[in-house]
Amino acid sequence: MHPMNRYLSISCERVQEHAADPLEARTWASLRIYAAKLCVTRWWNAETQEEQDTIYVPLFPIVRWLVSNWWSLLNESCPAQDPPSSAPFTVWTPRERSWISRHSLRSASAGLFLPRLSLWHDGRQICAHWMADAEEYPRSMPGRFLFGSQVRLDRNSVEDAFRDLITSILRWIDDVDDERALRLRKDWEAIVDAGADEKAFCCAAGCLGTDPYELSTWPSGLAGLIEEMTSEEVSNTLVTDLLTTADPETVVQTWPWVKQLQANLSLMRPANPLRAGMEWSMSGGQAGFAMAYRLRKALNLNPILSSSDQTCQDIARQMGLGNLQVNDYNHIPDPAIQAAVGWSGGSVPLVARPAAPNIRSQRFLEARGLFHAAYLCENGPRLVTRAHDWDQQASRGFAAELLAPRYLVAQRVRLDDSDECAIRELAEELEVSEQLIYWQARNAYLSGITVP
Repeated sequence: MHPMNRYLSISCERVQEHAADPLEARTWASLRIYAAKLCVTRWWNAETQEEQDTIYVPLFPIVRWLVSNWWSLLNESCPAQDPPSSAPFTVWTPRERSWISRHSLRSASAGLFLPRLSLWHDGRQICAHWMADAEEYPRSMPGRFLFGSQVRLDRNSVEDAFRDLITSILRWIDDVDDERALRLRKDWEAIVDAGADEKAFCCAAGCLGTDPYELSTWPSGLAGLIEEMTSEEVSNTLVTDLLTTADPETVVQTWPWVKQLQANLSLMRPANPLRAGMEWSMSGGQAGFAMAYRLRKALNLNPILSSSDQTCQDIARQMGLGNLQVNDYNHIPDPAIQAAVGWSGGSVPLVARPAAPNIRSQRFLEARGLFHAAYLCENGPRLVTRAHDWDQQASRGFAAELLAPRYLVAQRVRLDDSDECAIRELAEELEVSEQLIYWQARNAYLSGITVP
């Protein structure tokens, strides 16, 4: 991530181009996209053998794609830490293919020269991720895009950039008598004119990756459930966590369970929230790591925290949270939900989770629960899930650094030597998974941690 401004800039100017499609001819333009001052449209022109930051494309297909996917682009998270790979021979699952169609700019039109730019909401800001093209690009294209990066952008700036582009293109085709133009204008007016209740409904649908204007394609009962979730007096934090995590096919069965759990355990926000100074501008994983790093120093924790002498309950007391309760709560209807966290009666931090299959999984899950209870429950109880939004990534980064500090891993594991034996031994000693050790070693290597 880049500590720059958090704005998206889309610049376009009309150019004359003879095209068979009248909408393409009227909307042909130069296009430049910058995200946090980084050029997304930087490309190598095969004909001139020069680098350029401007592409020339018809903008109607792009605007049509933006309007069609408006609510998902601004509300749905990524199904993994990074967007689905587009490397050669990659086989996408149906869910990945569907996500790509909603979030990858290149999906706007298969025949246009567009960057591999993906946009999604990470729960707090908009992530923009783009990749360079391989040197062996299709000869039907004028060149290849050169650079890749990932930044987090202010959501309002992204929405404003989209709105300005859509409004401009609609103005360009205002007098075109074409059914597609009329449909685009009608769809855009529905978005612009949405009232507060309708907007809440559409945002919730967008979180699930569903089209709020195509209810006939939805699973039975889903539309009524979303109306309930966005209108009744329930914890918005639980609603958001569930919609970010659940599949449209399972959310109808899962939501009643979430409500019942909250009522049974009297989960709510803490009466006295902990003020921690979270680094919200960082990526979730980096922010969680930073919190655990500072906590370890503040509490002078041992490098190795074995389950026999230092539990999350002990750490919670040292943090001033009181007695952290960890309750077995089985029969979660959706495997993507791993625990519920909140403050029982507003005074007792509580993690409710199924009995873990082994001590390593249990310790990691409880550490994630501790993070949620301490830092993320200010507005209400939360779900610990398998999702990859900012909060869930932050809890993983916190748990990893709390249980397996990066500097210790760097001392014991040489990632470039593929030291599987060292990874296995350290995982056993720290009572964490080998995968956690591998990722901590990888992060130590990428961040340049050196052993004194």
